[in-house]
Amino acid sequence: MDKLLVTGVEGLVGSNVAAVLAEHCQVVGVSHGSAQAPYRVIACDPNDPLELAAIADAESPRWLIHCGPLSRCGWDAAEMPSPDAEHESHVAASLAAAARRSGARLAVVLSDAVFAGPRLFHTEASTPTAGGRFAAAARAVEQVLTDSEVLMVRTHAYGWSPRGAQPNYAEACWQLLSQGEPCEVDAQRHATPILATDLAVLIYRALRARLHGLIHIAGAERTSPFRFAAELALACNFAGRLVRLKDEAPRRPHADETSLNTHRVRRELETPLPLLREGLSRFAEQADGFRQRLDARATALAA
Repeated sequence: MDKLLVTGVEGLVGSNVAAVLAEHCQVVGVSHGSAQAPYRVIACDPNDPLELAAIADAESPRWLIHCGPLSRCGWDAAEMPSPDAEHESHVAASLAAAARRSGARLAVVLSDAVFAGPRLFHTEASTPTAGGRFAAAARAVEQVLTDSEVLMVRTHAYGWSPRGAQPNYAEACWQLLSQGEPCEVDAQRHATPILATDLAVLIYRALRARLHGLIHIAGAERTSPFRFAAELALACNFAGRLVRLKDEAPRRPHADETSLNTHRVRRELETPLPLLREGLSRFAEQADGFRQRLDARATALAA
């Protein structure tokens, strides 16, 4: 069985990628601490790119998927500490060098937060328009990996996170609605959300197809947080009346428009991408069983 090294398994994207692809590969996770898990986990200082590269050298995986802090989507970026562009670029460059030495295929998961309109459905060639340190760090990583064999995946992932991780917007909505509390969301921002487990399978297929460069892997539909929460309520049999619009000041048209054009991945992999209701139906099903698996692994990490 081929070996897959996944970084950031203590977070949303990394934990879901590792959990799903453990069915297809010999998964080795890299995290802040070691644990007993369905796959082997190696402790690593996330602020030390040399240590991370040394692990990649020692493990010599066939596949390597980097799910660092920049893998969080635009709707979650404001809730996170601002990453350092120079540091994140150094980490990405170190992993790319390690992948070249071992002949591994590397995918780096990045955020749709590099965009902020004015167009809808940005292509891979669209000029990033977002400001702020988060977007700047993501652009810096893309620049340092340009002209390499690395697969850079822009996405907008949601799903269940392991215990102790920063909750993403989908979990926050679910928590409020499941407790019968109002969920106030806006209808102005728009993105193309994809369930993290669906994303994991598509990244694996893209690596096996030897794709490289920038690629957008996201959901098939452009939606707002308001529509997302309303569809989540429907999928989970929560009261739809609890989903309410935020009372916000007017904003310029297409502000925080991060929707992604996914023509390339659909063409290259010859596959449709999941509709919003399809992904949310699986998210609802994962509330029992799959969610507990992630929590059990996170508890072991903290032990």
